[in-house]
Amino acid sequence: MGPTWPLIQRQVEFDAITASLTTRSGGCGVVLTGDPGVGKTILARFATESLPREVKWVAGTESARSIPLGVFAHLVGASTSRDPVAFLSAARQALLDDGRSRDVVVGVDDAHLLDQLSATFLHQLALDRAVHIVATVRNGETVPDAITSLWKDGHLLRLELAPFSREQSIELIESVLDGPLEGLSADMIWEASGGNALFVRHLVEGALEAGTLRRSGGVWQLRGRAAITSELASLLEHRIDQIPHDVLQALQLLTFCEPLDLDILGQLAGDDAVEEAERRGLVRIVEDGHRLDVRYTHPLFGEVIRRRVGRAAGRRLRGRLVEALSSRAVVGSSNRIRLAELALDSVAALGRRPESPSPPLLLPRADSRTPRTPSRCPR
Repeated sequence: MGPTWPLIQRQVEFDAITASLTTRSGGCGVVLTGDPGVGKTILARFATESLPREVKWVAGTESARSIPLGVFAHLVGASTSRDPVAFLSAARQALLDDGRSRDVVVGVDDAHLLDQLSATFLHQLALDRAVHIVATVRNGETVPDAITSLWKDGHLLRLELAPFSREQSIELIESVLDGPLEGLSADMIWEASGGNALFVRHLVEGALEAGTLRRSGGVWQLRGRAAITSELASLLEHRIDQIPHDVLQALQLLTFCEPLDLDILGQLAGDDAVEEAERRGLVRIVEDGHRLDVRYTHPLFGEVIRRRVGRAAGRRLRGRLVEALSSRAVVGSSNRIRLAELALDSVAALGRRPESPSPPLLLPRADSRTPRTPSRCPR
């Protein structure tokens, strides 16, 4: 049986949610936005459970997107009308017929997955201040116009839920392990998870299961890689499967050479693909001196994507990187070594290869079948 994970109190966000769901002036609720796994749904449900009001929850799903008012079916009942206007009117009457609508809170999980009629229905409820609403929206997703207008037109407060800070992550882990966490180990988990609550949980559980996270002298220490649980791998695989092909190609290049200069990645994968990857929250652009580098938002995505790349595809991708990187001036011995490492197992060559090459003595052979932390790429 795995450890019990407590809820880390986000007092500022909690107070903002409860205030938006109890006020009778201004807006009539809140929309929580954030990356997958950051804790939007847990916080929203925790806040609504503290209210002395009736809460009716619905959840958007991919399968219900093709069904008009599908997510509200269990609340409003069936309708024989095929007219959307009559359909909406019947739904409204069924939901609000008890005359206590102002005391009702409607919770909508994954509102970005609502069908158009459900989104319109929710927008009308907000426009008339008929109910209070709390909704969650995942960053990087296409959202129906009726949902985005909820916060753009001031009907609902938009609250961005950020990942945990390093201190919050350590507090969470130490409360679960019931003991202090070594500083170096805390840094490793923090960097791998990016403060994502879901990632933190699965990394710790995976490390405990693999035996790489152990207590020594009263202090918990991580020795070796933080193993990914099968559940987390499945969640990441599912999200990767939804990525457009051109964006996935950009991410595959990045997984062999991170960080990578923004201009080089745009040249290889296309500027639109890189921009879409950033919009979806998969990568982040960081300044490094006089240049812009691209990094994964969460290193775990890079590891899972790398596992999916075969040996032949890996050689081809490394070859493209070598050609692009070697076309620019390579400054510094460390950058030249890393460029040579990329070339060792690629279809490209750095200069003329000897007919009978000797095994390299200093540079390890890169193997795409064995995930490892990518080296910093040459500038």
